[in-house]
Amino acid sequence: MPIATIGVEVRVTPSDEIQILRGNGDYEFVDDRTPFTVRVEDVLREDGSVIGVFGPVIAGPSRYTDMVATLLTRLDGSRWEHEVHSATNFKIGIARAQRVAGFPHSHPDGTEIDGYPQIVRYGGIDVAA
Repeated sequence: MPIATIGVEVRVTPSDEIQILRGNGDYEFVDDRTPFTVRVEDVLREDGSVIGVFGPVIAGPSRYTDMVATLLTRLDGSRWEHEVHSATNFKIGIARAQRVAGFPHSHPDGTEIDGYPQIVRYGGIDVAA
């Protein structure tokens, strides 16, 4: 099943240090590339194209417990409605990220989450076996 399938479980593996934001200006980088798993709850579309998915984090390090992950396409030409492996920007928080006008969805400022904590970065995404 492709990444952009409601109910599918996807595994995200950070490709670099993750950034943990605890408040405005209060953040740290943590070198933990342990994968986490997300159950896709809905598909995000813009201008008729899939730009991402979101859903609850269901497995991984305890920092992700009770969090919602928004996973956004990172590569030009991504077609998550067909792909089972890709690259992603991720934002994790107490709610899904919302689009911010004036920036591409793949830009770090292209989405935002109300409230803290937040965990952000980029990595690989695979449909879980």
